[in-house]
Amino acid sequence: MAALLLLFQSGFGGAEPSLPSLRVSFIDDSTLFQKNDGSREEIRHLFASAGLEVELVTLPAKRILWQIQNENRAHCSVGWIRPAERARFAHFSLPIRPPLSLVVVTSRTALPRLGGFKSLRQLMADPQLRLGVSEGFSYGEELDRRIAGMGKAVVPSNQPPIDQLRLLASNRFDYTLTDPYDFRWAAGQPGYALQELVRLEFPDMPPGRPRHLMCSHAVSADTLERIDQAIQRIGKGAAP
Repeated sequence: MAALLLLFQSGFGGAEPSLPSLRVSFIDDSTLFQKNDGSREEIRHLFASAGLEVELVTLPAKRILWQIQNENRAHCSVGWIRPAERARFAHFSLPIRPPLSLVVVTSRTALPRLGGFKSLRQLMADPQLRLGVSEGFSYGEELDRRIAGMGKAVVPSNQPPIDQLRLLASNRFDYTLTDPYDFRWAAGQPGYALQELVRLEFPDMPPGRPRHLMCSHAVSADTLERIDQAIQRIGKGAAP
């Protein structure tokens, strides 16, 4: 791995790249690929294994989506699910993280009103219980459809999904849908008031979606193939 990283950093023996480097973006506020947990080095290693020169940046999710849709440059972003809407304007790699179902999180204040529900479908059909969601974020195609039909029971926010837990602890709404990665990370952060939050699981929660690299159409088919071959060699899709 050290040799691969050296190769990546040295630009293949010091030669100037003939083309601009591939932009690789991490999602700001994402808990899946953080700066200090080693996972970003795994991504460095992945692209080095593919023999690609990259520029690593951290950007807000909405800016990443805009750039991939509108800018004519080679850009791949790390850790996205693949709903049909995104597949129309972006290419997706093989999975780099396996599927993991979302969970329902509620506050201890709202728990007495949620505790009697036996299914997620019943819960989401109750117009008196407010669901907090992040605008522009996809919870997966099936959940996105259900959320779209909930009307005023949905409380949208421009805050990223991880910050929905803070808003929930402040009783801005009654429950939210959370990636287990986010809940696990927040459990170690005193500012999230996790002692006020309760994780619930329902048997009819839709299956989880794997995470991919989402790439602009400016990324060539040859580059995408090299990335997928590197994923297969390293086995990222099977990572915990």
